[in-house]
Amino acid sequence: MNLGERWAAAWSSHDVDGLVALFAPGCEYEDAAFGVVNSGLQGVREWTIGFLSSFPDLEVVPKRSFEDALAGAVEWEMSGTHDGEFAGLAPTGRRFRVDGATVLTIEGGRIVRCADYWNLGDVLDQLRG
Repeated sequence: MNLGERWAAAWSSHDVDGLVALFAPGCEYEDAAFGVVNSGLQGVREWTIGFLSSFPDLEVVPKRSFEDALAGAVEWEMSGTHDGEFAGLAPTGRRFRVDGATVLTIEGGRIVRCADYWNLGDVLDQLRG
């Protein structure tokens, strides 16, 4: 399993420590949909905990991925049930599904930069019904 697939598996198993362990100190985790960059291991941890609190059954299923020593990418499908506040929206109990992609910069077998690309508007439309 490559680093991108391990990233997806950690999200799906809600293994916050396992996800954080994939990153190098001083890393950056960008979520382009929200326009935010989370810095350092603590930033990755806080982002992950916050996202999982919105979707306790979150699943990220990799479709295709590639990786070499310096970079990787994974195309995925993300889904979950909206059971916690998300982007200012109170829990609706509705499910969402969205396709996205993650691009990784790798040094020494760990992620130094991660950038997620997905359609936040599509997710919000599904959650609002």
